[in-house]
Amino acid sequence: MKTEVKRNRERGNSIIEFAISLPFLVAVVAGVFQFGYTFFIYNSLRNSVHAGGRFASVADFAVGGSSFENQVKNVVVYGTPVPDVDSHPLVPGLTTGQVSVSANSADAVGIPRTITVSISGYEVPSVWRPMRLEGKPQATFPYMGQFIGD
Repeated sequence: MKTEVKRNRERGNSIIEFAISLPFLVAVVAGVFQFGYTFFIYNSLRNSVHAGGRFASVADFAVGGSSFENQVKNVVVYGTPVPDVDSHPLVPGLTTGQVSVSANSADAVGIPRTITVSISGYEVPSVWRPMRLEGKPQATFPYMGQFIGD
């Protein structure tokens, strides 16, 4: 009889211990998931920015033309310079408005020496609070394409 009562008490102790440790375990699992998801999204953004920078470094550049910039932004967001109407972003929630393209020129004619592509204003969804990316990831490439002047 005493062993049966002792076993029931031990069973109750383990339920109480589990109930006490459950919030900690949930927080650890959620944190590991969030870290992994954030790392995955950031890596996807980095790959997209890198692809956009590579495209921009060899694409035709026209001074004052928005076509070049729009094509680079489309490569970053959709993976192609001219996306289909039903195309989805490579990274969930990324828009062309969050991609910045700057051509850094060193001469008076306006021929770019480098092209910099970066992400600003993108928020990685989170369990607790979103992480906002400003100016990163970023990729800079030397310009090797054809310059189309006025």
